[in-house]
Amino acid sequence: METPAILFYVFGALSVISALAVVLNTRNTVASAMSLVVTMVSLGIVYVLLEAYLVAVLQIMVYG
Repeated sequence: METPAILFYVFGALSVISALAVVLNTRNTVASAMSLVVTMVSLGIVYVLLEAYLVAVLQIMVYG
């Protein structure tokens, strides 16, 4: 496998795990908010790896 494919799967898994952390950290709102930021940044990186630069910038600027 090539490096972009490995990075795609790593950041895809990170976004899924941090999205689950957003849902499961209902008692600690600060940890939930930080997990949300990690989710949005990792999704932005996934969009960069897919060469959708405008969507990546909008993802990070609007949600991050």
